[in-house]
Amino acid sequence: MYYKAINDKCDVVCGSRYVKGGKHIGDPKLKRRFFSIAGKLLHFFIGIKTHDISNNFKMYSRRVIDTIVIESSEEFEIGMELTMKAFIKGYKISELPTNWRDKSKGESDFNRRKWTAMYMHWYRVALFHHWFSKFEKAK
Repeated sequence: MYYKAINDKCDVVCGSRYVKGGKHIGDPKLKRRFFSIAGKLLHFFIGIKTHDISNNFKMYSRRVIDTIVIESSEEFEIGMELTMKAFIKGYKISELPTNWRDKSKGESDFNRRKWTAMYMHWYRVALFHHWFSKFEKAK
């Protein structure tokens, strides 16, 4: 499905746990709520075409990969950055439902303080660009 969407002229295809047909199974409630609210708010405030910005089940077109410089170093943050920068550059983003199941073995590496700081950085980038571009259009 992802490959078909990319071939249908999408530049970024995002898997989403928080749309009809998607699921987030397991994980502590706090972690699920954090991801769900963060993605939905960004979708609502800036109009990005995904409800699940932090999910790294994504496919990027070659154009996106070739034109975006990655600044991040953390795993999930890279996907968030690529998607956000693709949105800012006007690339077409689509979303497909996906199911996510928590790890069955090992410890979660969820660190609320660390991840909130990363989210807030990309939120500021997105909101600044969104508000600034509206201001520029109004001139």
